[in-house]
Amino acid sequence: MSVDPEEIDCPEPLRSELAWRYRTDIHAGPEIDQAIVNRARAKLARREMLRPMLRMPWLATAAAIALVVLMIPAIYRYAHPRPQVVAVIQRAAGDVNDDGVVDIRDALALARKIEAKNAAFTQWDDVYC
Repeated sequence: MSVDPEEIDCPEPLRSELAWRYRTDIHAGPEIDQAIVNRARAKLARREMLRPMLRMPWLATAAAIALVVLMIPAIYRYAHPRPQVVAVIQRAAGDVNDDGVVDIRDALALARKIEAKNAAFTQWDDVYC
């Protein structure tokens, strides 16, 4: 439904303001036209750079699969950290060389410490009574 502007009953200042706002005689200069064309060409050039990737969708699929396969172990390790093992070693009484067994080697190590007059031995750290 088209309405003729002259048929609208409104004040003249409003009519002239609306006519000025909705005028269609706007002309762009050649510089503006050239700027619009340059932007359109640049956008099309970027799109042309992406076109080879669109021709090989299997390549993108293979890259995505490879990424997922490589990320699964990292995600699993993050979600399931290994428990830390803490070894508790108890020294047996008379175990001078800390190998966990009291034997002749401990007696020889004790004799060497006595002969060397080791300061640690004077505190009786190696012999538990």
